[in-house]
Amino acid sequence: MKVRLSLLPVHFERSIVYRFVSLSGTLGHIFYFVKMNVEHEITLLTEQIRRLGSQNAEGKFSVKFGVLFKDDECANLFEAMVGTLKAAKRKKIVAFDGELLLQGVHDNVDVILLQD
Repeated sequence: MKVRLSLLPVHFERSIVYRFVSLSGTLGHIFYFVKMNVEHEITLLTEQIRRLGSQNAEGKFSVKFGVLFKDDECANLFEAMVGTLKAAKRKKIVAFDGELLLQGVHDNVDVILLQD
């Protein structure tokens, strides 16, 4: 039995959807996975932190995670806000306590914008 796998990128909104076509015999299977445009998502995140937050004593913008998570505009913008926050933290664009922020539990955690 031969299996052929092809990778076909399809652009969809801010993401790239990859379509895998696996053909075995006469039966074909199609699988999709999404690769988000992380740089664009981080840029949107920094804009929202500036919009919703305020400057702290050090002159850096800061917003509570609960405010960011519950905002309607943010909910419509981000496909995966927690993942975007984690990627931004890894790139040292934002800072917050802990590894992962969860709604409810971490609503009072400050998300601080490190870079302008």
